[in-house]
Amino acid sequence: MQAPLRVALVHEWLVNHAGSEKVVEEILKIYPHADLFAVVDFLKPHERGFLQGKVAKTTFVQRLPGAEKRFRHYLPLMPLAMEQHDLSGYDLVLSSSHAVAKGVLTGPDQLHVCYIHSPIRYAWDMQHQYLKESGMASGVKGTVAKLLLHYMRLWDARTAAGVDQFLANSAFIARRVRKVYRRDAAVIHPPVDVERFALRTDKEDFYLTASRMVPYKRMPMIVEAFSRMPDKRLIVIGDGPEMDKVRAAAGPNVSVLGFLGDAALVDHMQRAKAFVFAAEEDFGITPVEAQACGTPVIAFGRGGSLETVRGRGHPGQRTGVFFQEQTPEAVIEAVDAFEALPVPIRAETCRAHAEQFAPALFRQRFQAAVERAWARFHAEEDADHLPVLSDRPQPAPAPVPRPVRPAPPVVQAPVLAPAPARVVVPAAAAVPAVVPAPVPVAIPVPAFVPSPAATPAMPQADATRSDLSFELPAADARPAPASGPPAVLRPIGEIIRSKRPLSDGDIAHILLVQRRMKLRFGEAAVALDLVTQADVLWALSQQFNYPYSLDGRGLRGADLVVAVEPYGPQAEAFRDLRSKIMANDAAQGRQPLAVVSPDHGDGRTYVAANLAVTFSQLGERTVLVDGNLRDPGLHKVFGLKERASLSDLLNGRRPAKPFDRSADLPGLFIMQVGAPPPNPLELLQQPMFGILLRELQREFDRVIVDTPPARHTADARVIAATCRQSVLVGRHGKTEARTMNLLVDRLRRTQATIAGVVLNDH
Repeated sequence: MQAPLRVALVHEWLVNHAGSEKVVEEILKIYPHADLFAVVDFLKPHERGFLQGKVAKTTFVQRLPGAEKRFRHYLPLMPLAMEQHDLSGYDLVLSSSHAVAKGVLTGPDQLHVCYIHSPIRYAWDMQHQYLKESGMASGVKGTVAKLLLHYMRLWDARTAAGVDQFLANSAFIARRVRKVYRRDAAVIHPPVDVERFALRTDKEDFYLTASRMVPYKRMPMIVEAFSRMPDKRLIVIGDGPEMDKVRAAAGPNVSVLGFLGDAALVDHMQRAKAFVFAAEEDFGITPVEAQACGTPVIAFGRGGSLETVRGRGHPGQRTGVFFQEQTPEAVIEAVDAFEALPVPIRAETCRAHAEQFAPALFRQRFQAAVERAWARFHAEEDADHLPVLSDRPQPAPAPVPRPVRPAPPVVQAPVLAPAPARVVVPAAAAVPAVVPAPVPVAIPVPAFVPSPAATPAMPQADATRSDLSFELPAADARPAPASGPPAVLRPIGEIIRSKRPLSDGDIAHILLVQRRMKLRFGEAAVALDLVTQADVLWALSQQFNYPYSLDGRGLRGADLVVAVEPYGPQAEAFRDLRSKIMANDAAQGRQPLAVVSPDHGDGRTYVAANLAVTFSQLGERTVLVDGNLRDPGLHKVFGLKERASLSDLLNGRRPAKPFDRSADLPGLFIMQVGAPPPNPLELLQQPMFGILLRELQREFDRVIVDTPPARHTADARVIAATCRQSVLVGRHGKTEARTMNLLVDRLRRTQATIAGVVLNDH
């Protein structure tokens, strides 16, 4: 293969180190030997660090009178200037464009990838706003300006045809690209230096807004809103043309500090109760920086804020609140909504979300997008002559992970029972998956094997199943044994085609790229943007009988993390818990498992549901029983229509459909409660409940029972005693040690074995 590839990097103008220049900085880390081009370059020698000391090749605008201070006045000449760059000797042209950079001339054998911050705003949909704010909406100057902008639009639309691949900094800009150029753009969010902003969890009682005070930032509107809320304090940082309006609108509870240095700004961001952001931005870096400090954001719900702030969805994953109009009344309502959130926004959640915009992830995504574009652009070339895409040493590409169903661990007969497992289930975006160190809540859990004499016997069932008056799932649903000749794997292309509408032409194109570039079928399909990496992982899971939901149909994705994100850190934590339970089974024998917690909101149902999914993914026929006869909730987690099952069985009635199943998780069966009965404890204490569990244990490999909170009723203790084995769940930062110790003591009196303790942070 040829190396290195000749790369040209084109930017509009280099006069400071702002958002678009940070993109240039990260691209140069991928392609350090790229040649740099710009209309003008007025950076001083001590300012060139982010360019690795490079000086851009510039145009005649660099030498025009007054260009260093007023280069924007020469905007009408910049299309002509940009076209004067001779890039004919380069294989790959990368442009970072918000005005004219994408207009460089390239040939048919050159790949041009444009990272677009926005089509020229003032020439397209923001023309009228720009002319009004600059005082050129009418008159001679206005007429001249409109003519020039008309010319810019024609040139801008024409030069879009010279770009082979657009990469947009947000979905908002991708829609603008589609509207203006009728081209699709992949979305890669720009880099944000989150490491510069340290997490701080203790917040003070004030709100913060910080920005350059220009009209579209709506700073006077924010100040007016808080002036009408005298019980709430606002700090304003920034300077600009609208400073006088801001000061005029400020009440006694609003402190206008003006421009502050970087360290002071970060300090205020870290201490603020929330950050208020009212602009409609293409992306908006400042809200991400605030979240990196652990500070929630109250933002205008349009533009890039919809991608940088989680203001909707699962309450535990939110990082802010949106308002829908740029009015003081809307801001006031949003602040009230923020303070009334039933689930407070956690600083750690904000930080984890901000880390998704880290520079290292930008580089990874950008390089992958360029490589995919290269694969499509040169699909017909001989693979032996494809050049290396990065001019720095790159590690060999990691193979696509192929999930294989793990075999049960081999455990020698122990002298003593293993100590109960302590597993930490992290927050959704947390990095650590399992922390083996002792959990912060000190829970002395004894490790013992109850003797048969000390263990209460489960009520005995007759040899027949007629006592229960319902039919269990057919035996043919059980996975085939591992003995015999190995099964022939179904081709991955056939599996992908069953989910994604690939034509014969698409398949032929994939096979061509696969052969030419010596890729796997899935890798070639991803390179051509015909499928996603998630599609490939799902297909591999089907090949290796490791089911999960590709798109979360009918599932609450925020809760069933093992089913919809099987390769994430939370899923790995649940697999670790599964392994420890299996080791406990080897020592003490397999028993139904009760999942118990002291209070509402501990995450007990979340743990039970995900643990059941992990066992079904192992190939075990698993039944998940909703034992919470007072407030059943499993049907909501799995998106099921509520039906009577357990309550009918315990009352001696035959349910029409005792089990529900998911098409994506064929080894998992769910038994619902139905309508909550008036006598739940009495039903659970009757012999029929023990008979039911014994019969389920006979027909299934794994029986898991969700329970009601143990602190308020005896239901959970009765279920744990009948199951003989339990897992305890506590919530990080909420469950007190004495509460959990009391629960442990009560379960010890029932002789129920405690298989493990989960500290939930989801």
